[in-house]
Amino acid sequence: MSIPIRPGCIPAVAVFAAIALGSATAVANHDGAMLMEHGEGAHGGHAAAPAPHAMGTMPDDDAAHGMHSGDAMRAMGNAAPNVHELHMATSQRVLAHNATIYALMAALGVERDRHLTLLRQARDEFQQIQDGLRHGDAAAGLPGISHPEILAAMDNVERVWTRYRTVVDQIVERSHVSVQHVTALTLADPPLHEALAKMSDAVEYYSYQGRGFSVLLPTVRHAEHLNTVLQQLVADYLLVAYRHDSGRDDRSLLERRDEFDRLLKALMEGDPDLRVLAAPTPEIMEQFARVQLTWQECWDAIARVPADHAADPASIAAVREQVERLSEEVGAVVDLYHFL
Repeated sequence: MSIPIRPGCIPAVAVFAAIALGSATAVANHDGAMLMEHGEGAHGGHAAAPAPHAMGTMPDDDAAHGMHSGDAMRAMGNAAPNVHELHMATSQRVLAHNATIYALMAALGVERDRHLTLLRQARDEFQQIQDGLRHGDAAAGLPGISHPEILAAMDNVERVWTRYRTVVDQIVERSHVSVQHVTALTLADPPLHEALAKMSDAVEYYSYQGRGFSVLLPTVRHAEHLNTVLQQLVADYLLVAYRHDSGRDDRSLLERRDEFDRLLKALMEGDPDLRVLAAPTPEIMEQFARVQLTWQECWDAIARVPADHAADPASIAAVREQVERLSEEVGAVVDLYHFL
């Protein structure tokens, strides 16, 4: 598999794939949990949902989920309720991608117990935010949604999320990621993200109840989408490492990189076609400059891995750390928009 990338860069796909044969084979030798049609478990039931945790109280790795303290969440909601609501709705796509990434990291044997814990946390946080968007959550700064078009979009998310969550519940319950689980997640992932995108669009469109339109909302949505693209990029790399789909090639990885570049440029300079404002304050422009620098470092960390070097779990974990650092910088930009 070859990939044309920037001068001086060598693709990391070969490195990720180097450990995949051993890891994927080891997983394939376990029967795991066979999934029935429509994502139901072998016994036809769903694992009981644990009680949701308080926002901002997760141990470790809060930045990976874009977490804030309860006070910070309430402050952002009070400062710009429409923008905050859109931010939380859009962040669900990042959480869903993170859940897939954590499952794949566990399947590849990279800090397995830690990533299973993070998978459980991402599942719980996703459910709590979805409930907060619908019913309200004062700790999360969410007033609750009553607009019928948004609720209809949320109902669709709930339908596809149930299928996805059934797989995650099985993984968490059994502390094991089987080949069948990976296949089920990759089948459930596209319709979930399509439904989440439509939900975000509905929140953006109806957030002012027809009383006008703010160009700030699509700007914030595109800023948040930077993290979505980043997590898509990581998930694609890990699926290549897992050798889940032999038909995958590297074009999608380049497309993700180019999409991130286009969005970042639009957010810094403005783009009327995307209805995106140029960075409106010096502080936001400065933070975007940090994002740009960290993004280049992140991509270089992936692309410069020697193709003849045998990767180990620590190598993949190092790339994830770079991604999480970049994700934090993007999150900092979105936070700044809340207080305009």
